[in-house]
Amino acid sequence: MKSVLFFGYILAMMNLLNKSITTHKCCGHNIIETINLNLSLGEAPHWDKRCQSWYFTDFYAESVTLYRLEYATLKLYSAKIPGVHNVSYMLPTEDDEHLFHVGHDLEMILVKWDGFSPIAKKIDVLFRVQQSPKYAMNRLHVGKADPRGRLFTVTYNTKLCGDVALSSVYRDSCFNGLTSIFTHQRSPAGLTWNPKTNRFYYFDLCYPDIYECKWNSRTGDIRDCRVIFVLEMDNPITYVLSGLTIDRNGYIYFCIFNKSVVLKVDPRNGEIVEEFKFEVPTVISLSFGGSNLDTMLVTTSNTRINLENGTIIQSDLPKNAGSLFLIKCMKARGYPGQNVRLCPKARKKLKL
Repeated sequence: MKSVLFFGYILAMMNLLNKSITTHKCCGHNIIETINLNLSLGEAPHWDKRCQSWYFTDFYAESVTLYRLEYATLKLYSAKIPGVHNVSYMLPTEDDEHLFHVGHDLEMILVKWDGFSPIAKKIDVLFRVQQSPKYAMNRLHVGKADPRGRLFTVTYNTKLCGDVALSSVYRDSCFNGLTSIFTHQRSPAGLTWNPKTNRFYYFDLCYPDIYECKWNSRTGDIRDCRVIFVLEMDNPITYVLSGLTIDRNGYIYFCIFNKSVVLKVDPRNGEIVEEFKFEVPTVISLSFGGSNLDTMLVTTSNTRINLENGTIIQSDLPKNAGSLFLIKCMKARGYPGQNVRLCPKARKKLKL
């Protein structure tokens, strides 16, 4: 066992030492720094103000899947969960900063990680979804907590936009348990909330529309959705919406996967306010963070995906595909990542 831990430690240190940082260009007044990595599919960055770090995952990775990027030093720490791969996201709990809700296949697992060790530990399975054989191609995809700490998570079809619409958006609450709030989706992806206006934003990456819905902060209910932005898309689909976040002025930000761009949009009129362009086409997800919450972390992929059937495309990508990008001096401030609040029953079981 000691030899396994030591080998894992060496792998983690090699990963840390191989990381390089390049301040390579300006986008308007925004400085973009590159943290050179080789992520297969960098997913779901989440800013935790307690440790002043971003957490994110590498979805296609077979070994190291969990990451923490420390803001002050830009040191990168990583870990694997023995027996677990294809991790779609990791969300810290509000109750214990070393406990994470982790999306894995079609189950939500609870994982213990101190943010430094190369080995994380699976503690429990919190719930499973879509266990019928007809959902065999589905996986958990995106997970976030609403501003009250309730967990929202979605499933997607690994064939992406080329199969039947059997995906769903779920809400997990202490009072009502796990509830599906949207069904018959293809590949729902973006989720974010405006706590000032009680609005919820989301999209399905197989469609061009971003929706704004009314959100009840007391119950978590979502209703009265309307389209506030429409992306011009190709047929067949070659690029899609991906990732979603919001700043304190109510502007939303999202990636265009396969188009090398992050867009800032005003949801009040659907107008594009600003574009952030990258050398890498495969931009995946994004999150505000930093000591002033005015830095944006953008994750990318070293993998091209056929969006019509979900298969991997063998094609050349720039050498920094799979890297992290930090957009600094945003002239906008976001919100810290909302951590998940454990229900009393779970707290009692875990003796928290």
